Amino acid sequence: MKSCKRFVIAFLAVLACSCLPVVIVDPCFHYHRPLKGLSYQLFTELARYQNDGIMKHFDYDAVIAGSSMAATCKVSEADRIFGFRSIKVPYWGATFKEVNDGLNVALAQNGNVRLVIRCLDYNGLAADKDSMLEEYGRFPAYALPRYLYDRNPCNDVRYVFNGEFFLMSVYCVLRSLATETGGGIDFDRYGSWMPGRTFGREAVLQDRKQFIVSEASAAVPSAQELQLLNGNIAQNVTALAQENPRCTFYYFFSPYSIAYWGELAERGRIEYQLAVEKAAVELMLACPNIRLFSFNTEFDIITDLSNYTDYCHYGDWITSLLLEYMQEGRGLLTMDNYRAYLEQEREFYRHFDYNSLFAE
Repeated sequence: MKSCKRFVIAFLAVLACSCLPVVIVDPCFHYHRPLKGLSYQLFTELARYQNDGIMKHFDYDAVIAGSSMAATCKVSEADRIFGFRSIKVPYWGATFKEVNDGLNVALAQNGNVRLVIRCLDYNGLAADKDSMLEEYGRFPAYALPRYLYDRNPCNDVRYVFNGEFFLMSVYCVLRSLATETGGGIDFDRYGSWMPGRTFGREAVLQDRKQFIVSEASAAVPSAQELQLLNGNIAQNVTALAQENPRCTFYYFFSPYSIAYWGELAERGRIEYQLAVEKAAVELMLACPNIRLFSFNTEFDIITDLSNYTDYCHYGDWITSLLLEYMQEGRGLLTMDNYRAYLEQEREFYRHFDYNSLFAE
């Protein structure tokens, strides 16, 4: 009987030793904000594991959110430009719903939020309002860890008894002892995919040799596609602004490269995309606390492939420039100018010589 008790005590001691570092240090901020004196790290590959805790436990009055298109945003620059204390919560490959669900958490938990800066992926406007990353079957490593987002403490065992989080907790302590400095969380690099990326024409165009521009044109989205767009924008974009009138929402369309527009031209989809954009713009401009920006007419940026690492992802120097533009009001769409803006897009992208991109 005594040996059985010893075994149980020893077993419980082992369990406690294996989970206490995670519970106390809490590298994903699931239970509390960072402890003073510990040097925490924000992990690019684990952003979905840390975002929820950051939104619930950090001090901030502004949020920068979006997919990988917003991940290169430097929080220090945004704070300097807009005069707020920001957090960044990037979700690589995210749908509109996933980003909006996160923002809902931030604004519900923190009544001090007065500014949201969010990138709206230009190719995701007409998606299903309830679609999530894992439903696409893409990037399974980046699927949402729902056990960190729900309110069920029982499934926290997947967190507190996770060997990777145990090592992260131990490393956090050892790193703090080695550097003798606490804090120092770097939001500028959090979620950024920049390290190791190659930019330029070869990186963007790869093996492509030409664009064969289609004579066909799908000028009008179907009724079903417009219904999807209306549901997506209403649920995942405008509803949050309407529910939080004291907060200003800076939304901007991600400016994809000229090669993206070349693909649209090849598929006869430029008019279709412009029609989708027009419908989305009109829905958002109806909200007085949404400041909607688009940089699709910044042609010097879009036609310079040295700014891009693929058809859509631009370097962090462009993200920095877009922050400055938004603060200046450059690229701001209004009820008075959006039709002229759309016509400027149409004129440029319908007549651009896409095969000139291959000229030496």
